[in-house]
Amino acid sequence: MSEKIVLIDGNSIMNRAFYGIPDLTNAKGIHTNAVYGFLNIMFRIINEENPNYLVVAFDVHKPTFRHIRYDQYKGTRKPMPPQLKEQMPLIHQVLEAMNIVVVEKAGYEADDILGTIAVECEKKGMQVSLVSGDRDLLQIATDKIKIRIPKTKGNKTEIEDYNTKEVIEKYGLEPKQIIDLKGLMGDASDNIPGAAGIGEKTATKILLEYKTVENALDNAESVKPPKASKSLLENKDIVLLSKELATIKTDCDLDLDINNAGLDDIYNDESLKLFNELGFKSILAKAGNKTTTKEQKDIELKTFDAYVLDDVFNELDRCQAECNNIGFSAVYKESFDFCDEDYLFFAFENKVVEVLVSEKNRKYFREYIEKIIANTDKRLCVNDLKRHLYYFTGKDTDNTFDVQIAAYLLNSQESEYDYAYIAGRYL
Repeated sequence: MSEKIVLIDGNSIMNRAFYGIPDLTNAKGIHTNAVYGFLNIMFRIINEENPNYLVVAFDVHKPTFRHIRYDQYKGTRKPMPPQLKEQMPLIHQVLEAMNIVVVEKAGYEADDILGTIAVECEKKGMQVSLVSGDRDLLQIATDKIKIRIPKTKGNKTEIEDYNTKEVIEKYGLEPKQIIDLKGLMGDASDNIPGAAGIGEKTATKILLEYKTVENALDNAESVKPPKASKSLLENKDIVLLSKELATIKTDCDLDLDINNAGLDDIYNDESLKLFNELGFKSILAKAGNKTTTKEQKDIELKTFDAYVLDDVFNELDRCQAECNNIGFSAVYKESFDFCDEDYLFFAFENKVVEVLVSEKNRKYFREYIEKIIANTDKRLCVNDLKRHLYYFTGKDTDNTFDVQIAAYLLNSQESEYDYAYIAGRYL
């Protein structure tokens, strides 16, 4: 199977996240909604695509070759809102902490950088998924380059996917003809003029007959309707300039080694610390599921039904002899036949013993836990001790350690201290 790379249009996705998510701030009052939305989209794409590599491209706040050719290029755009502007350095900081490769180059837009990387990776036989809200990028879609465009519907993010087939189905044109389409109709968002009076429908009809802008201009007198013919005759230079402005460069000189764009170390001490500072609890929870070491992945799980107590306690004693810290958790269940059952979990280093306990056997496990607590060489670790008091006599809990209380003492500002949060924050 060929390798896969995900490319993300940083400015486009940050802009979409900023307007798509209500204003968020962390404890210090720093605006975070765009960064939070960006990361959620990125994690979703990573989960869906399972790529080998990932690169994010950003615009540089300097004139590009397009501004040099046409000084009114993007001249009608409003300035970036200050709440979004302050988050641009922040997303760079987060991506750097996650060891995700970011590419910028003065004189070019992110589209040009992404187009160049996409075409180069396709030549190497790789599958490419390019994420952007900018439909200009549809012009580089192929069978191996997929353009993924997030859209918000009913407060939910949906993603439209375009390879060659989908572009043709949507627009009736080949991907490369999207350049010609913009040349004829222009693009108000980028202030590309196009031919006056020619909209998308007329431009599409012209291209279905004449294929390219150049061929349509060569046959301008025959173009229908007459108004479109007249506009092409009067705006030949503007149309050619518009096509040039709409064309994504795919041959930028970039200093990029794709081999450095792997995703092996995105959850690390620095990135987890930043997630915590920004108040991204749900992302910390996701990270908690991803940061397991090889030893943690190799946990040995043994499951028992506590009808044969000797087998259970022999196994628990054998595991207990190997470690000083014993983890304990109970999951309580009430069945419809009015017979109460609990699932008990005992964790010993890299071993976990799961026991299904019936009501009549609970007292034996209370006695077992009491013996652990009484043993000064052992410590019983739980998350939320008060939730497990059913299994504690209450006589002496000096040898218990409540992970939830410890997490609260380290940071009392959170509203929940579940396993996922604690693992993501501290492991």
